[in-house]
Amino acid sequence: MRRLYRILLILLLFPPLLAAAAGWLSGPAFLHPIRRELTPDLIREADASFAVTGAYRQDFDVRAPDGVLLRGWKVVPRNPNGNWVFLFHGVADNRVGVIGQSEILLRAGYSVVMFTVLPTTASASSANRKFSFAPDIVS
Repeated sequence: MRRLYRILLILLLFPPLLAAAAGWLSGPAFLHPIRRELTPDLIREADASFAVTGAYRQDFDVRAPDGVLLRGWKVVPRNPNGNWVFLFHGVADNRVGVIGQSEILLRAGYSVVMFTVLPTTASASSANRKFSFAPDIVS
């Protein structure tokens, strides 16, 4: 009987302990993924993509209301329709990660604003920012 209790105790405690250890070891990789930096090679790749669609890229710097400097690109198609679309990349990505979406929008005549949101990359901004400074970017 004592052996049965020991087996049951092991079966009840081992899975949660194993899950806790696995979470503790792998958690940082999921919560803090390695960021893809914006390199000159990636910028050349983006420029080549914009050239295919007949668009051109302009770098911009704008200061947010809280004083943080944001850096990004304004991309204007060959025949703009006057409308602008903001494209946001994922947590561990950069502006080049939304090139595919920008190609579709640029072909449809939309101008695109792409910038980096996270503080560890090219812009020093907060991920929970309110984007009330948009007129400063697209003007």
